[in-house]
Amino acid sequence: MTFLFFSDISWNNLWQRPHHFASRFARNGTVLWIEPIVLGQWPSLKPRSIDRNVVQLSLPVIPYNARNKWIRFLSHALSHIASFRRFVRFLQNAILRRALRALGIDSSNTVFVIQNFHFAHLVSSHNPAYVLFDYIDNAFGFVDLPDHCGEEFASAVRRADAVTVTSRSLEAEVRRHRDAEIHLVSNGVEFNKFASPEAADRPRDLPEGSPIVGYVGSVYSWIDFDLVDFLCACVPHVRFVFIGRAHPQIAGQVSRLEQRLNFSFLGFRKYEQLPQYMKHFDVAIIPFQRTILTESVNPVKLYEYSAAGIPTITTLFSDELLSLNDLIFVARDDDEFVKHLENLLQHPLDTMHRHRLVAFARSHDWDAKFSLLDSLIRKSRS
Repeated sequence: MTFLFFSDISWNNLWQRPHHFASRFARNGTVLWIEPIVLGQWPSLKPRSIDRNVVQLSLPVIPYNARNKWIRFLSHALSHIASFRRFVRFLQNAILRRALRALGIDSSNTVFVIQNFHFAHLVSSHNPAYVLFDYIDNAFGFVDLPDHCGEEFASAVRRADAVTVTSRSLEAEVRRHRDAEIHLVSNGVEFNKFASPEAADRPRDLPEGSPIVGYVGSVYSWIDFDLVDFLCACVPHVRFVFIGRAHPQIAGQVSRLEQRLNFSFLGFRKYEQLPQYMKHFDVAIIPFQRTILTESVNPVKLYEYSAAGIPTITTLFSDELLSLNDLIFVARDDDEFVKHLENLLQHPLDTMHRHRLVAFARSHDWDAKFSLLDSLIRKSRS
């Protein structure tokens, strides 16, 4: 079986849900990983093998989410011209057709797995055997998108044979455009990797001599930087360590935090290295602001922290967190966040609580999540 996997992100990006699912689809067939061209990165305009049974292809898109604000402005302006949008779609279709011919793939025998709704129009010209739309984040929460993008999203939802979402909030958003069943498939974790990391020396760039409060993930505008600064000031004997790729727009915020003697920003680390860092965390945090984006987020890091048995403190960025109140510590304001942190540093989790955390993570292993998607596809083809 051949899967055309239309991703929002590059294969070389931080390893996330798209990579976990694509690599598992590749166990039973060929995956053509289709990603948007990103300015500043060399595109794969011809199919290129990048992993076992995984072939990469880059397609042009209108860069609404470009890091440069002037490119975003120009993209929005040009996108209002219908002929420009048609030209971009023409290029996408032409490059994809050429790639399929080169690989000897008949698109009518493929499964489309769509996470990037801007590619959903390709369904009509390629007529795949099955279309799965996996909606993983609120696409309208990153930047303001033109009205026609809302129409594209609604069309993507209606075209799909099955729709999966990562949270109830996203389910409600999709429900406005779809009467058929919507399947909740939350995020997960490679349980064994994080629960039992391979023996290795302590990372040299990890501070020593103080308890470590860690954060792993994208460092973007949804981080509550004022809260992090407040934590650094209130708990000076702790080292706050952030690991992840920072967006240029918030470079100033990170620089401000780095003025604190107990804050360390280590930058991007490969996915394989993360368990070696996490095993030295005393407490993990998710200091998100509450926004239209984060209200529907189902953070992968929560499952990774839990698999490692690390107590987690989070802001109340989503009401769905309240269902996990017996496992994690949800702070409704900055003072409560500090209170939770000081309490955990003075009174570490008991063994029973850690076991419950680990059991929670085990039940959300990526293999179990993938089997839900796989069963939807197999059921339709049986």
